[in-house]
Amino acid sequence: MPQSNGFSAWVSIEGVKAEEFDVQTVDKTTTCWIPSEVGKRFSVHWSNLAVPGMTGGRVLVDGNNCDGQILARAQRPTSTSMAGINEITSVRPFVFSSLDVADDDAVLESDSHERLGMIELEIWKVKRNDADPSTWTGVPAPLPKSVHERSKKAVSQQISFCDPVPRQPVKVVSCRWTNRIVKFSFLYRPLDLLRANGIAPSLRDKGKRKAASPECGLSDDDDSDAEEARLLETRLSEIRAKRANKNPRKRKIKAEDESAFIDLTRPRKKIKLEDHPPVFRPAEIIDLT
Repeated sequence: MPQSNGFSAWVSIEGVKAEEFDVQTVDKTTTCWIPSEVGKRFSVHWSNLAVPGMTGGRVLVDGNNCDGQILARAQRPTSTSMAGINEITSVRPFVFSSLDVADDDAVLESDSHERLGMIELEIWKVKRNDADPSTWTGVPAPLPKSVHERSKKAVSQQISFCDPVPRQPVKVVSCRWTNRIVKFSFLYRPLDLLRANGIAPSLRDKGKRKAASPECGLSDDDDSDAEEARLLETRLSEIRAKRANKNPRKRKIKAEDESAFIDLTRPRKKIKLEDHPPVFRPAEIIDLT
């Protein structure tokens, strides 16, 4: 999860921490991409890891201020979260929804929507005011946005708010937000779009072995078989070398060393030949006529 200036932050979607891609930090701002899905609820979490004193986190979605939470406990680390816009006894959960697209030129001129597709968390040093608030009733949920079809810039989703969900009353304090410590920006897009733009790894890249070179003439389906064969050949060579080292007396016989061969066509002992031709005796001749 992104960490900066003594804080960490993350987004949970349906109770599961969202995967972050291309995390970058410049000065006091950390930016990353997360996958979003229409109809899924989410919450924004952050932890104070080491910063002393009272701090406050302010959440903005699509440029709309959704109020914030105060971290006043002295223990470190300490964490909190926001699951939606807070009201006195209820909360309106955040949810990803489809973006309304219009072709009305009045919509094109009304708002630039530069922060559409962004979940922002600003963390500030805060000081408590002497007087407690008496009129706080929460922040009204902004209405859904409409953008012109020529200006959506690959943004197909926005953040809406579900119906109020009852919750326990919260303690409200009046604070002055003195100076900003850090800002986390989560840029949300559909996962397919993140993959198409090279921000998230494609399905082919996940767990894929290195492709064979063109000279091998192997397709992607053959990659695993070729790699397995290569590993087996390497292992076999290692076993042969190991056995050769254990048996130094067993040496390979060179083909050109004829003295190392035994010619089985030769008799074991030389037969002494007479100097004169053999003499045949008449008695030894049989007349077959």
